[in-house]
Amino acid sequence: MLTYEEVTRQLFEISSRRGMNPGLKNARYLSEALARPEKSFPSIHVAGTNGKGSLTTKIGKALELSGYKVGVYTSPHLFSFRERIAVNGEPISEDSALSGLKKIYAALEGLSIEASFFEILTLLAFDFFRLEKVDVAVIETGLGGRLDATNIITPLLSVITSISEDHMPLLGSTLEEIAFEKAGIIKERVPVVIGPYADFSSIRQKAAELKAPLVIAKAVEGDYDKENNSTAREALLLLKRHFFIPDACIEKGLEVRPCCRFEEIEGVIFDVAHNVCGFKALFKALSIHFQAKPIRVVVGLSKEKDREGCLTFLTQHASFIHLVEADSPRAATLSELAKILDNLGYSAYSKEYSIKEALLKGKEAAEKLVVCGTFFIMKEAKEALGSFHPVNDAFDLNERSFSKSSKVLT
Repeated sequence: MLTYEEVTRQLFEISSRRGMNPGLKNARYLSEALARPEKSFPSIHVAGTNGKGSLTTKIGKALELSGYKVGVYTSPHLFSFRERIAVNGEPISEDSALSGLKKIYAALEGLSIEASFFEILTLLAFDFFRLEKVDVAVIETGLGGRLDATNIITPLLSVITSISEDHMPLLGSTLEEIAFEKAGIIKERVPVVIGPYADFSSIRQKAAELKAPLVIAKAVEGDYDKENNSTAREALLLLKRHFFIPDACIEKGLEVRPCCRFEEIEGVIFDVAHNVCGFKALFKALSIHFQAKPIRVVVGLSKEKDREGCLTFLTQHASFIHLVEADSPRAATLSELAKILDNLGYSAYSKEYSIKEALLKGKEAAEKLVVCGTFFIMKEAKEALGSFHPVNDAFDLNERSFSKSSKVLT
């Protein structure tokens, strides 16, 4: 009989062997084999370049505070893949993950497809939400929207948070092309809320074509959390047509932020800004909350990001840069990042071969320290400060052991 450790190892072996599968074919086949679990609960679908994790969390929390049993599916994770799948804030248990993955593996044996890591986790989430009899689920896309595995759902509401340059080799070389991919989550006659920085013709055209009522959130002054709140509030007001959501629960839900979104621990700010737009939003928030304080950063980036654009921005705003390299095949190497800084003529940086050492050095300086960039550095950085996520108590070392060979952790 398979154990939790064995099914987890198998999951990460799949991740190491298989690349991304753009398209909905695999997700639909697997859904059919599991008797269409996504049809058993109403859902809200959230896409966007930046802010979609925050929007998903805020909407889910407001519904939970209103008395509903709420499933939330997000990505990526920091400590354990189980963080991605939660009901009323509680991640899926090891026992439920074990039984769910065994069911999916059995279904895959009868199908002539090779499902990816993300496709498997998406159907694990949908099946778990069905078994838990959730009242509603808030589903975040992994990448893009049109060809994302989550796009087999027909939601009550679609939300597109923002559009900016990210994942351009996969989503398109222009903002309009990226917007077209995000607009792929819009369904016929299903209302769609878009953030103030997602107002692109591709989205308007898709909404008009499908007769989907379109609501544009108001631009607001302040940091990016206020922008997220503006979009989430519009979404929740529309959801009042389907759910009883007191205004007080909306306001309380909007106060919530996911882990590592301008999160302060022992005076250190953790933020997963990982593209130029994200860094701009982060430093705007830093200027609001910490004003004239010099900002020192510990940063690691992924290969597929605009590394030169991100580092150029940091050279203009950070007092010192500690470069680190994540324990992931998707990570940009220290030498790659250092070469960019050298070419920019920037010398106020160091190459750190230990994320923990980078944190300790950064904290010694009499400046505000920010840990930013790829999700893949956050776990080790938080552990360096003795900060653990609740799921971490049951963290499976198989996840770390496969991180070196893993190709896809969307």
